[in-house]
Amino acid sequence: MAQDENASPKGGSPLVRWIIMGGFVVLVPTILALLVFQFILRPMLSGEAAPPPEPEISDAIPEGAVPLEFAESQGAVLPDSPDLTAPILMYRVAMVCDSQLTSDLITAQMVYFTAMLDKLHRNRTRSELSDPQVQATILKRAEQEANTLLKRLSPKEDHKVLEVMYTKYGLIDL
Repeated sequence: MAQDENASPKGGSPLVRWIIMGGFVVLVPTILALLVFQFILRPMLSGEAAPPPEPEISDAIPEGAVPLEFAESQGAVLPDSPDLTAPILMYRVAMVCDSQLTSDLITAQMVYFTAMLDKLHRNRTRSELSDPQVQATILKRAEQEANTLLKRLSPKEDHKVLEVMYTKYGLIDL
């Protein structure tokens, strides 16, 4: 008889198990539904639209930047074929300086910068100067050379050219 008492099932009555299972079946979906409503549906239905994220500008021009435009220049271009006449390149360049002091220094030493720009455009063929990639390379090189000249002219101060761009560019056949 001692064995019969040990063999009886433990864990309470089946009615308690049904009540616990029913509680889980009702409570778990109710809690999940409340969480979905609170964190997903309520913000969407509130009518308050979140402000759109502002795009980040990685190469923004600072507020103190000063543009400086050079005089129009022209130069002879090497023809692609010796039988053709040499076209003329007409261009105008502008530099964006980091401050008014940099702009004033470039204006005072304009001869150096004009000579540098002429040197970069000299001895190029028409096909080279017609290529947009070569034009971009010339501008990038002009920026580097301008910053090098600024370091040579004023080594103690930190002057910088931020960007060089064409304001006028054309090849004219004669």
